[in-house]
Amino acid sequence: MKIDMRVDARAVTLQLDRLRADVIGPAASRALNRTATSVRAEAVRAMRRTLPLSAKSLRSRLKIEASNQRTLTARIVARRDYDPSLGQFSPTWRQRQPGGATVKLPGRPRQAVAGAFVARTRYGRDAVFRRVGRARTPLQFLRASDIGLPTVSAAFLQAAGDAALTRYARDKFRGFFAREIQFRRGA
Repeated sequence: MKIDMRVDARAVTLQLDRLRADVIGPAASRALNRTATSVRAEAVRAMRRTLPLSAKSLRSRLKIEASNQRTLTARIVARRDYDPSLGQFSPTWRQRQPGGATVKLPGRPRQAVAGAFVARTRYGRDAVFRRVGRARTPLQFLRASDIGLPTVSAAFLQAAGDAALTRYARDKFRGFFAREIQFRRGA
């Protein structure tokens, strides 16, 4: 009995490359998508330290552009810039209150907004206004940027520039990628 053990090295190399593409591409793409979801959640937590808005409203303004096997890139994009109304910061006001209406900011005592008052809008929500002149009208609708708070896009850029978030993203990707490779190797 004779066994021929000759192997075509080119065919084996091509088969290994094909196997590598079948395993690494999908694993990397899926790991990138899962990492993007985790990083968005962490970015929302960081944004809530400066903007006391609900996590749901902040998360809905951050869109994930998913990865695929061709591009192997996933991105988190802030949709439109949003400057929240001061009515979302628990405003309080009494008539003839010295200093104006006050709003609650995260990690700080209540802040007075000079000359401001709280009134109900035509949509049934409380909002903070300031008179522009001595007359009753016109009124200025006050937003978060009017008292020095960042907009949602600025808060996201601030969170994205944080080195801790970058380290978090790298660690998450490594873990997700290793898990995906292990899963695909066993499948």
